Amino acid sequence: MEEVPAQLEIETINGKQIVRRCLNPEIATYVTIPSPIVGIGDGAFIYNKQLHSVVMNPEMEVIGRHAFEGCVSLTMVQLSHNLRSIGEAAFEDCALKEIQLPPNLKEIGDSAFAFCKQIESIHIPDSVETIGKFCFENCSALRKVHLPDTLKIINVHTFLECISLTDINLPQSLEAIEELAFGKTGLMKVIIPEGVKRLGSHAFAVCKYLEEVTIPNSVEKVIDDIFIYCNRLRTIYIPKGTTPWFEVMLEGHENQFVEQDNSVTKTPEQTKF
Repeated sequence: MEEVPAQLEIETINGKQIVRRCLNPEIATYVTIPSPIVGIGDGAFIYNKQLHSVVMNPEMEVIGRHAFEGCVSLTMVQLSHNLRSIGEAAFEDCALKEIQLPPNLKEIGDSAFAFCKQIESIHIPDSVETIGKFCFENCSALRKVHLPDTLKIINVHTFLECISLTDINLPQSLEAIEELAFGKTGLMKVIIPEGVKRLGSHAFAVCKYLEEVTIPNSVEKVIDDIFIYCNRLRTIYIPKGTTPWFEVMLEGHENQFVEQDNSVTKTPEQTKF
């Protein structure tokens, strides 16, 4: 296939240049974003089905919503080290196998990498403060994820249907794991860190390989069937003296409770309910 560079329409907003759209979307196969452009506008390359590679200049700061959504041939993206924001659905339904997220990135929008079914691992830098809803939903080949040490919330549907996901760190900064955050993943063992207060509805539903879960003292609210259809789940470690509370919060799982000391790193005492 002949290589065809993308022709760009540039717009200046408040003295800063952004890419407004691609002028040859049906034939462009690659794009190099030149200086002094600092942003890619909403939907600038949406559904450019021949586009396979993107290289950004060092000044790039923002990728807009749906910027590369549906670029089904896109396998290589070189992001700017100064990038601060990746917008909603920016890379949804692309063919990315890997992507290096830069060290100054602050936010990743809703569905930013959803349905990227070939991506296998991702390292999210500690600079990231928010990860949007549905961010990695249906990334079916995703096996390994590193979450930032400062992350407070794993959002709604963040890793839903990441069926290959077996390796993820849950940082000590976490306060909430929301609805279906890990629904239908390949997780086998989960240690929820001390500090998590809320477990959302169906947070770990249909994790068919999940065998063991540890829940810390800090949990204050558990919502609706968080382990429904986890048919291999055999043991739920809970804080000592909390069995009556969890009988209400986790109805139907009473025979899986094992009370343990406050420290989730200790070998649990075998006082099975």
